[in-house]
Amino acid sequence: MKLIQLQKIFSIQYGNSFDLNMLKVCDEKNPNKVNYVSRTRENNGVSAYVKIRDDVVPFETGLITVAGSGNSVLESFIQYNPFYTGYHVFILNPKKAMSDIEKLFYCYCIKQNQYKYSFGRQANKTLKDLHVPVLENISEMDDGLYIKNALVLGRVPLLHRRSVRGLRAQSPRAGERTARRATSRTSVSTPRSTRSCSTT
Repeated sequence: MKLIQLQKIFSIQYGNSFDLNMLKVCDEKNPNKVNYVSRTRENNGVSAYVKIRDDVVPFETGLITVAGSGNSVLESFIQYNPFYTGYHVFILNPKKAMSDIEKLFYCYCIKQNQYKYSFGRQANKTLKDLHVPVLENISEMDDGLYIKNALVLGRVPLLHRRSVRGLRAQSPRAGERTARRATSRTSVSTPRSTRSCSTT
């Protein structure tokens, strides 16, 4: 399976970098409110509701937000409402039309790289270079079964070193081979016949 840099699938830009203190926090029911997305991993990244500023147009719905630093680095979410962002939040806009399930899949793929950013490392300079599966190849695999496995079962074999082995494990033939191996291991060998001893 071919992998490709994230920047070749998405247009990547910084968010607003608003400090929450610069905005007017309001109630969720306020008709003039907009979501405030920060680096939290909770609540789809939304940590507050703020009033829309006359001089700043909110980001549109359907975009992906990615935390670029902090304890929640690479936490990724689709935003279903207009929003502003805090510091170190990236905005990903697909270069080709994507369904929500495909966007969710890529959110999952991005988060699988979190282990690279332990000990306070930031993804600000390297996010664009992360490698993810090519969209066309994903859509051709098992009528969406691959994406379902990634989101529901938590398996994305293409992002690991044993990618080929992981793909083979998903094929029907692989299931048959596994069953045959299990049968051969559990079968009991027939004991050798013994000669009868006659007594005189």
